Amino acid sequence: MPIRRATPADVPALVALERRAFDPRLYTPMSPARFRANVSSPTCEAFVFVEDDDAGPRADAILGYSLGLRRGGADWLRFYSLAVDASAKGRGIGEALFRHFEDNARALGLSTVLLEIREDNAFLRTRYEGYGYTIYRRVEAYYPDGCACLKMRRRLDDRGPE
Repeated sequence: MPIRRATPADVPALVALERRAFDPRLYTPMSPARFRANVSSPTCEAFVFVEDDDAGPRADAILGYSLGLRRGGADWLRFYSLAVDASAKGRGIGEALFRHFEDNARALGLSTVLLEIREDNAFLRTRYEGYGYTIYRRVEAYYPDGCACLKMRRRLDDRGPE
């Protein structure tokens, strides 16, 4: 699958994709400046899935992204965001981006991936638990609409269900 590291040149497409993918009443969207700062940071792990055509991957056709943040000296990677364009849902792009993200964390020598989901998102909870993630904390009123968040983690030496 055509996954590559995100670059600052991708920021307009990333902002547009996130705005299409997330309801701002439920999630606080990243601003263009925040995307640019993240993608440019050496502690950010950001990847894009680009559309293929007969000539190969098209840089102008970003169908999904994943983004995570490292903290200096920490042995974990915080999975921050993943979005897939509605036109590409059901093609395995989200799973491919997430697995690539985890593989990259392993390649960096990190031991754990942390993530957060809305407590009312049963679909993602089931998916991440299926990947071997466990809840370690609940945070009240975390999202803009007051929904709680579930903080989850997975040790990367445990491959979990494939």
